[in-house]
Amino acid sequence: MRTTGYIFLLALVLSLFSCGGDESPAGPPESPRLVFPENNSECLEGEVSAQSPNISTIQFRWEASSGASGYTLTIRNLNSGVTITESTTSTSFPVTLIRGTPYAWSVRANSETTSSPESATWKFFNAGDGVTSYAPFPADLIYPKSGATVNLDASGSLELRWEGADVDNDIAAYEVLFDTQDPPVTNIGGNGPAESLMVNALQPGTTYYWRIITTDESGNRSTSEVSQFATAN
Repeated sequence: MRTTGYIFLLALVLSLFSCGGDESPAGPPESPRLVFPENNSECLEGEVSAQSPNISTIQFRWEASSGASGYTLTIRNLNSGVTITESTTSTSFPVTLIRGTPYAWSVRANSETTSSPESATWKFFNAGDGVTSYAPFPADLIYPKSGATVNLDASGSLELRWEGADVDNDIAAYEVLFDTQDPPVTNIGGNGPAESLMVNALQPGTTYYWRIITTDESGNRSTSEVSQFATAN
């Protein structure tokens, strides 16, 4: 009986160690869902500064993420490229921004050990006095991704793809600037509302640069960032 008791005790200890070894670290928090300012919108809710009427404070909001102990808010001025980064444990945060200016924003959730994938990126205009027609948002360059190496078809052709957006929903045309130099200056076409363009006779083993100029029906224009890609040998 004593031997049986020892065997039972040994089995119990081994079982406890086994259970403890099965535990795995918690995964990253969920990516936050953005709430406000809304995507592709004109933000009218900023509190205008009495001392500096060209700036206003906007309360950014997003939903709580499971497993998060804090959040990193990133806001980018789409005119200047200047980026603001703020950390908070709340699901809202006030930020003072220039009025009449387009911005993009996103949020990342953080735990004690890791971070979530970045949320979707939303764009908005911080409303300004006397603005009746906003310039389009700078286009997002979708394909090829910046820094990618791509394979050409037999004819050396490749389709460029992008996405545009406008608060006024009146985009009239896109121009595609494409070159082997940075920044690109050669207009290779577009000039309509289509969001893709086939480029031909590309050379293998070459780096190309491209950007999009978006024009709306009021003549307002915006210019995207420069994207670059290489063609495989």
